[in-house]
Amino acid sequence: ALGKVQNGNGKEYLEKVIQVPFEIPAPSIDDIYKFLFDKLNNVLGNLPGDKWDRNTWGELFYFGIKWYIRTIRDITRYINVFSLKYELLKDETDAVDLLGLTCLQVFEPNIYTKLLSHKEELCGDISSYSASSQNYNDKIK
Repeated sequence: ALGKVQNGNGKEYLEKVIQVPFEIPAPSIDDIYKFLFDKLNNVLGNLPGDKWDRNTWGELFYFGIKWYIRTIRDITRYINVFSLKYELLKDETDAVDLLGLTCLQVFEPNIYTKLLSHKEELCGDISSYSASSQNYNDKIK
């Protein structure tokens, strides 16, 4: 992009501007996860035991969320969305469920949108849709 502005090589321009380059090592994945947990603790505070299912959280993190979190930026995006939703919904929803849905919203928006358009089929009473399971399966597809 700088090549167009400077009518030349953008890399050479940056070398002139940046006299002393800094090499910052990338954080380890363990450090990234620790940063995530610290941020989550800041948002969630001290949840009572009946409001936090450790087993469900462990499975959600291990089999889902951890595969999406690779950088500090990923954490920032995720926590920003989660903290807003949690502040609005904390008295109405399960925190672990909200963490999972937020992960889909941030990192898999197409899947999240499909969930929203099928919330009655996914969360409602199956008998209210159809007596036949085939009709129910067709609705989900």
